[in-house]
Amino acid sequence: MRILHVNKFLYRRGGAEAYMEDLADLQRAAGHTVAFFGMAHPLNTHLEYAAHFPSHIELEPPPPTLSGRVRGVARMLYSSSASRGMDAVLADFRPDVVHLHNIYHQLSPSVLRPVAHRKVAAVMTLHDYKLACPTYQFLDHGNLCQACLGGHFQHAILRRCKDGSLGSSAVMAGELFVHTITRAYSPVRVFICPSSFLEGRMRAARVYPRRMRHIPHFIETRDIPVKTAPGTGVLVAGRLSPEKGIDVAIRAVGAIDGTVLDVAGTGPEEAALRRLAESVAPGRVRFHGLVDKAEVQRLMLAAAVVVVPSRWYENQPMVVLEALARGVPVVGSALGGMPELIAPGATGDLVPANDPNALAAALTPYVRDPDHAFSMRDRARSTIVAEFSPERHLERIGAAYALADKSGLAAGVDYTEAEFYAGWLALSKLHQPARRMKPASIAFIGQRGVPATIGGIEHHVEEIGSRLVERGHEVTVYTRANYTEDRVTEHRGMRVRYIPTAPTKHLEALVHSGLSTGVAMLPGAGRADILHYHAIGPSVFTPLPRALTRRGVVLTIHGLDYDRDKWGLGARTALKSAGWISAHVPHATITVSRNLADHYLERYGRVAHYIPNGVAPPVRRQPKLVTERFGLRSGDYALFLGRLVPEKAPDLLVRAFRNVETTARLVIAGGSSFTDQYVHELEVLAARDPRVLLVGPVHGELLQELYTNAALFVLPSRLEGLALTLLEAASYRLPLVASDIPPNREVIGAEGPGGRTFPSGDEAGLTAALAATLAGLDAAREGAERLGDRVVRDYDWDAATTATEDVYEQVMRRTRGSRRT
Repeated sequence: MRILHVNKFLYRRGGAEAYMEDLADLQRAAGHTVAFFGMAHPLNTHLEYAAHFPSHIELEPPPPTLSGRVRGVARMLYSSSASRGMDAVLADFRPDVVHLHNIYHQLSPSVLRPVAHRKVAAVMTLHDYKLACPTYQFLDHGNLCQACLGGHFQHAILRRCKDGSLGSSAVMAGELFVHTITRAYSPVRVFICPSSFLEGRMRAARVYPRRMRHIPHFIETRDIPVKTAPGTGVLVAGRLSPEKGIDVAIRAVGAIDGTVLDVAGTGPEEAALRRLAESVAPGRVRFHGLVDKAEVQRLMLAAAVVVVPSRWYENQPMVVLEALARGVPVVGSALGGMPELIAPGATGDLVPANDPNALAAALTPYVRDPDHAFSMRDRARSTIVAEFSPERHLERIGAAYALADKSGLAAGVDYTEAEFYAGWLALSKLHQPARRMKPASIAFIGQRGVPATIGGIEHHVEEIGSRLVERGHEVTVYTRANYTEDRVTEHRGMRVRYIPTAPTKHLEALVHSGLSTGVAMLPGAGRADILHYHAIGPSVFTPLPRALTRRGVVLTIHGLDYDRDKWGLGARTALKSAGWISAHVPHATITVSRNLADHYLERYGRVAHYIPNGVAPPVRRQPKLVTERFGLRSGDYALFLGRLVPEKAPDLLVRAFRNVETTARLVIAGGSSFTDQYVHELEVLAARDPRVLLVGPVHGELLQELYTNAALFVLPSRLEGLALTLLEAASYRLPLVASDIPPNREVIGAEGPGGRTFPSGDEAGLTAALAATLAGLDAAREGAERLGDRVVRDYDWDAATTATEDVYEQVMRRTRGSRRT
């Protein structure tokens, strides 16, 4: 499917944005194509369609000037720029479904007009109570209130519910009143409610009651460690604001002698809460401020119990799911969606809101008897695994999408639960990414060639090109005449055409790319519709097809070539000039890592398409060739694989390994890339340590054996685009040790035994990371299993091919019409 997510902010600002990002990741991993639409904002991370976003406007707090406030109110009611931008994105992206999240105020339901006009299925996840309550929370100055339920929005004005301001309250009530009487949200065919409580409130408020469906959020448990020992104390995590009831937790802990409360988060109430803590529980409340996920995890695993003392109708707080997934019981207020998550006596307890004494009584058994709390671990974890798994959530969302299809609610039928899921089964074809693009002829230019032996670009071209052929396209790979002695005319369905070149470091790629461009531009039946260049250097020839033909020109950036150590000042300057061309001349620029996409946006103002490399399923082999040729045994060596060039830093690895006390060996596999002098120096360095073995270039069965039987994989590079070797090593579930450059961090994610990073270029840091991994291989292998599962799921060649096709299709629409040959 092609899914367009719509939210006013396109970065991880809060719970709604985090859910949208995680769901989009899940959908991409399942083979769907995902795009985003939102408001322009400097922190946005999804910029493919940024040119169509409505301008940035801040409404909290309101604009300081009268004219600014008038514009803000007008934007809240209807935004013509948002409507136009949405229409342009719909026309270009052509989604099967539009999935809306928080669109209030900055976008407004004006984005739904083009959705309805183009008859695109639309669903909306409700992250709060906005469609029934003007101020979102069913709170009246901190007290529970449902006076506006059923369309009685005047109560919000009379009670001045928005910040005690008559004007602000009138604006909020007026906005919801206008959108309600005009049925502005009617194009949404299914409203997704994360909690049954929210669904019930929407039905009670008569907000499209037939279209409400309860679908709880999900949580990925494979990367979440489970509690292994009883903990101590109490943890509360969240925004420090009045509705969260942190003051209730502080008072409750103050009534339990000796108990410590850890507070993770920040917010407007922090100063007042600190004063309260010093008054009622001096020295026993620790404020940690805003902390990252890793620190929240550490605090959860160390606590006996997590408390969620909210005094408002929580929808489905993720902190509850995260705690239970780690095997930590939760005590929460019996409000909103929390009773749906917490089973009293089994996974925690429920208490009345705003009652410190009741909360203290409920917390006491957990802090006094940590073993009692620990005994709930398995039940808590199993509840999450069974009910909130990503797989089950994806099925439920798929059912909602199927139900929202134009054959769905047009008849106004109130669907049963069975019919709801039957809708997905009936449209199960949506699970299969359909090829939308008509067959085209594609020329790959800039790579050494195929079959791939060395080099990430060559493997990238081989995997993408062969899949394009399977989808009906004609692919020609222009291969350097000196690439291999054994020539072929076809490889994996791709046509292989050999073009001469100059075999020197500075001219080889340029001469070959220039000649290949000329051949690909020739008229004739076999001419290319798309000229797809690879790497920055070859992009210097992209102006030729742009100026002289109507062919599509696409460029994939695999790394910042001008930063490679092998280039002198002149070559580096020339490549930097090519960098400008690579951003401004091609119809579309693709990057293989988010870091590269960020670079193109920041340096050139160019929005690049981020399409990561994929990884093939591992082929495991017993140690036969590695034993016969090198005397290696399974699990007794660390592996480095890559070109022997300075930016890969194998010399740093040899020096660091020399300081590690281990009987394991270090295998360095790879060959020269116009770096013979560097390779010679590396050989001299390696000869000083008998444990280090240089085996030269490897591929095929030998490469598979090396991956299968290594103890760990090391990548100390100072420069990468997105290293295929790192993805491949992860797919073999090898513990990883890598430099902390951004592309490596993208792959490894959170630091752990299965994936360690060290400061780039830091010999001592690399030594420590190697020693720690080798000393704890059992834990490292366990972590590597989880890391490998994620990498195989997230980095997929089929998904990359589909995304590449989408780019081709967009480019061909731009160049369609009369074409000069």
